[in-house]
Amino acid sequence: MCWTGWCGQRAKPSSRRTTRPDTVEVVLTVPADKAARLRDLTKLWLEGRPNAEWRDTDHDLAVTLWEQLDDRRRRVLGVFIDHPGRRFRADELLDRTGDATSPTGLTSLLGQTQVLCEKLGRAWPWHFDYPAGRANRAVYWFEPEIAAMFEKVRRQYTRLHRVTRCVGLTGLPWQGMTARAIPTLLLVAHF
Repeated sequence: MCWTGWCGQRAKPSSRRTTRPDTVEVVLTVPADKAARLRDLTKLWLEGRPNAEWRDTDHDLAVTLWEQLDDRRRRVLGVFIDHPGRRFRADELLDRTGDATSPTGLTSLLGQTQVLCEKLGRAWPWHFDYPAGRANRAVYWFEPEIAAMFEKVRRQYTRLHRVTRCVGLTGLPWQGMTARAIPTLLLVAHF
């Protein structure tokens, strides 16, 4: 991240955010496309959850997230996975998934995913930007390495569900299984 300015000073006692005597107000000037991400990562860091950015080594966390998502949210992330690095406007995501009828509905789909990510100690896996200014529409995308990791998770999950349908494992007995159980399940399915 490129910092274009930095100013640190003691927060004024009347500041609404000041609840501790050692609070310092920091003013940063950052690129517009990084501001929201910085805010959310800073929030997680202040809560004691550093390293909240997704990395391509977070496969197990991605599996846990994917298992907690419903099909509508998986389809939204699937658009990002299928087109790594491509920036989508909200209306494009709505058209491609058909799961929400308005930008507010899309916000709800992404918002629940964000809550699940925060429970895992991570920020949301997508990036967003306002290329024509904050008053206009945002664009959303996955970085290629994060898209590749989630693609592996999606493939494992899809394979698991295909195998469970083939061998007739439906309902409660297998619901607690995770995508990590695929090798064992495949071995059982072959015999």
